[in-house]
This record gives sequence, structure tokens and C-alpha cells, in this order.
Amino acid sequence: MNSYPIAEGILEIDATPLALSAALGQRATNCLTFRLRLGDRTLTGNQTQFLRLTEAIATAMDAFLSQDTYSTLSHRLPFQPPLHLSTMELFDLANAIDAWATTWLLVPLLPPPRRFHPLWFLVVAAAAIGVAGLLRPQPTPELVPPPQVSLREESAPPQPVPD
Repeated sequence: MNSYPIAEGILEIDATPLALSAALGQRATNCLTFRLRLGDRTLTGNQTQFLRLTEAIATAMDAFLSQDTYSTLSHRLPFQPPLHLSTMELFDLANAIDAWATTWLLVPLLPPPRRFHPLWFLVVAAAAIGVAGLLRPQPTPELVPPPQVSLREESAPPQPVPD
């Protein structure tokens, strides 16, 4: 477990390293839990909630730093119930998350692979056969001159007109 002291509290992150860590040369995880204690308030959660927390901290930091005057002393994070942080707590929490992120790589959770229904296999196979048939070169007929066709009707030789 990694612990990061912040103003009037502590951020604790428990992450399970992946075997992939050795290949990356950095500790990597896709399974973590965290606990944030701020005075008498405690916020706990899993990886998804940790990502929501980091996004909320980043949004609050951007909003604070984009002000012309820094008169805001309290920051409200959109949780149920809302989490109110002082400016000192906000910056300390951002620094703690940044310190954790320099030593750990958070790998996204991947959904389990979906199995295809057997009927889909038949549809895909039929489509592949149809496409393959269209792409196969068609035999070309030998070039034979077309038969001579006359569009005039042959008629009997002209007959003299009787007087």
C-alpha cells in the first residue's frame, strides 16, 4: 500500500501489480483500491472511482488556475455527497496522485471477450464466400468477330412496273 500525506489527511492506494510490469520496466496495475481520509471524512473506492476522483481533481485544478483572481478557497467535487476541499487540500491531493502516477501505470480495465452467436458465424461465412466470388477473376470469352448481321430485309428483285 502506498500512502501520501495531504493537508489534514492521507491518501492510501493499494494496487496489485501485473506480470506486465517486468516487461514495461514500471509497475503496472489494473486492480486498485483507494482510501482518502480528510479529517472526519473518508472516501473509498475502486479503480473506476479513482479515475473519477483524478478527473474531478484535474477539472477543479483547471478551473482554479484559469481564474483571474484566486479568491476561491473551497472547491466542490461532484460526488455523492459532494466532497468539499480547501485549496491546500486540492493541491496536496493533486500532488499525491501525481506522485503515485510517476511510479505506477494504470492499465485500463478491458471488457471480457464476447462470444459470437453461431448464426453470426453463418452470416459472416456466407458474406465472405459472396465477396470472394465477386473478387475472383471472371473467365473472358475468346475474342471472336461477331456474325455479320444485316439490318435490311432481303426482298425479291425489283419487278418492272406494268404500263
